[in-house]
Formats: sequence, C-alpha cells, structure tokens
Amino acid sequence: MKYLKTTGLTALLLAGVLLAPAGASATTAALCKVNSTPCGAGNYYEAGQAIKSVLESGSKVVFDAGFYKVECTASSISGKVLKKGVTEVAVVTLETVSFEGCGCGVKTLKPGTMSVTWVNGTMNGKLTTAGIEVSIPCMSPNCVYGEGPFGTLTGGAMATIHASGFMNRVKGEPIPCPATITWEAGYTVTTPEPLWVSES
Repeated sequence: MKYLKTTGLTALLLAGVLLAPAGASATTAALCKVNSTPCGAGNYYEAGQAIKSVLESGSKVVFDAGFYKVECTASSISGKVLKKGVTEVAVVTLETVSFEGCGCGVKTLKPGTMSVTWVNGTMNGKLTTAGIEVSIPCMSPNCVYGEGPFGTLTGGAMATIHASGFMNRVKGEPIPCPATITWEAGYTVTTPEPLWVSES
C-alpha cells in the first residue's frame, strides 16, 4: 500500500457533521446554548451565528482510499448557521474548509453545507455534508470528492467533532479515484461556546 505522510502546519475545520449510533436519530435538531432538550425559546443559536472549529492538537486528518492514505497536519472548518433548527434539521453554510501539511495540495473547491440531526437521548448530532467538493491530487490531479455522512458533533462547554464518515467521488476516473474515501479527524469547536444539539 502506498502511504503518504504529510508535514506542515496551519488551521482547518468546523461546523458540524456526524454519524449517529444505529437507531438513534430524529428528524429535527436545534443548535442550542444550554444543555436542555427541547432547547426552549431564547436559547437557540440564530441564523448568522458563526461556527468555527480547528483540528485537535497533535492529531491529523486522514483521507483513506484503501490503497492510498493521505495525512494532513492542519485543518479548520468555519461557517454560519443558515437554519437554527426549530421546525427542521439545523443547517450550517460552510465558508471555509481548509487543509494544510498534506504533501500534495489538498484543496476545497466548494465548501457546501452541513446538516445536523439530533441523536435521541443525547445532546449530540449526526452531521452530513452536501455540495462540498475537495480535490485530492495525491492520487490523481482529477480526483475530487464530495458530500456524504461526516461524523458526530458532541455537545458540551466546548463541543467536539469526530469526523468518521466518507466522501463520494464527484470527478475523476474509477482508477485511480475510488468511488468513496473515508475522512477521519478530530476537531474542537472554538465558536460558539457552549454548543449543544437539542431536540427542537
């Protein structure tokens, strides 16, 4: 297996996506200022609220295509609340999704959006991206990957995001660009604090 390690620095990540435990999701979610469900009037993060996250200290972003692995040493995600999730699933418009120290110029072509679905019995959410396109030229200049289940947003005084999902190929030939790749990473949500995912 060809294995590419990356060295370098600089920030990447955030705004909220996740994979929930089996049978644990609901159809609506709210981005909430308090550890309470339902969130309650006055406790929602309104449309326009900034969302920011950075790669956890000492960790890496790992894109795994099975036969090829790419590691990035810095990453950040930022955006703004588009739908706060009172009667629907909460949605974040992603403005920046950056990767550095990847060794081959991994670049976000389109940031897209991220939806958040409440996980029943928790203050966490399931994250799913839409419209995002990330070029991963380590495998081929034509390999571009996009939307899919992203991972889990764990609510707290300082929320965290565990990216443990996959991205679907949107451009490139099956060889050398496989149909899907996985995206593993851990992020710390720096804005807002606190952040909880509540039943709306």
